[in-house]
Amino acid sequence: WKPDCIRLVRNYDFIVYLRPGITVDLTELNRHWPGWLCQKLLSGIVFDAPMIDISSSELRQSIKEHGYVPADAQLPPSVAQYINEHKLYQGE
Repeated sequence: WKPDCIRLVRNYDFIVYLRPGITVDLTELNRHWPGWLCQKLLSGIVFDAPMIDISSSELRQSIKEHGYVPADAQLPPSVAQYINEHKLYQGE
């Protein structure tokens, strides 16, 4: 998604879950995003959700290696089940 990130953020709403140790740096966001797109991204951050220490890159790699989300993937079982049932992150 990186090559076309501005178009994606302009046209779609994102839900962003922070990982442990990650903070939102407004100065850094404003350096890379036009003002209104920065505000749109900020509005999608969920601050009161449980934090899970796994990135989408790590999740895709795990699925690539196993063909599914393994039980030890640091995800709630219901989330892993949903990803497996709907074959998310596969074929990328």
